[in-house]
This record gives sequence, C-alpha cells and structure tokens, in this order.
Amino acid sequence: LNLFGDGEYGRTPDSASLNVTTAATWEIWVTPDGVARLQSIFSKDQGGSIANRSWGMKYSGSSILLENFSGGSASNLSVPVTSYTETFLATITADNGTPVAYINGQPVAASGSIQSPLNVTAAPIYLGVKVDGSSIIEPTQVKIGSAKIYNRALTADEVLTNYNTQKSLY
Repeated sequence: LNLFGDGEYGRTPDSASLNVTTAATWEIWVTPDGVARLQSIFSKDQGGSIANRSWGMKYSGSSILLENFSGGSASNLSVPVTSYTETFLATITADNGTPVAYINGQPVAASGSIQSPLNVTAAPIYLGVKVDGSSIIEPTQVKIGSAKIYNRALTADEVLTNYNTQKSLY
C-alpha cells in the first residue's frame, strides 16, 4: 500500500493480532515533500478519551512522534528527522517501555518515553489520516510507503536488513 498525500488513506479493522502491549516495532517509509506541519501517518486510535487510544505515529516536519497511551495517561517519543524532502524509513522498537529509534536503519537519539503496557483498544488501525471516532478529520499530505507493525522489538540487525532490502523501492 502506497499513499500519495492526496486524500488517500488505509483502514484495517481491529483484530486481536494487532494489539501490541509490551513489545512492538513500528516501521514506515515517509516522503515529506516539503510538508512541515503535524501530520498523522499511522495510528490505532478512535480519538476522544485516552481509553479509546493505543498509539499513533505522526510527522511534524522536524521529527517523527510516537504517541502512546497506557493506564489513563499519554507519553511521546520524538525522533529527529533531518530532511523535509527526502524519503526515509522511520523505525521505532519498544520492549517493556524501552524504546530504540532508527532512521534509515541507523540508531538515532530520541527524546521522551514509551509507557508499557500500551492500551489495548477495539480501534482499527488507520494509515494516512487523522480520525476522531469514525470521522475522518484530515488526510495526511506526506507520502507513505510500506507500513509495518511487529508484535516484538526487532533487533538492530533486523532493522538494518529491512532498510537495505527495501531502499531501492523508494
């Protein structure tokens, strides 16, 4: 699935296999094309109260943000991005609340935290759109390539292998 920043979006119905709690990896190819404002790119989130939200990945123009929800509160992990125009692979792994962030297969310093366990919600997974309940609020303007969720924290070697295997596609 590739989204070209012109109103397209993807939605995957809720499934128990998509509920990540303590260990996970989020991986997504992003082409900002000069967009420098907050864009929702990937989420398991129905909007509204924290009880309806599990996690969301956003692009802010200067960073990738992973927002996550646990036990009635929210936390954010911010991963710096150096280009507003070049395509990049953003990968965030978490194991029992310990995050590791990667850009293009290389570890990068991140600020913030990930809480564990993440909320398990009945929300679908959305790609390329901000939602509130079942209402589409704003499609993203950035281009999105392959988006993957793993129910475990990938190793650094696996993250680098994924980048090297896929980079010629983008």
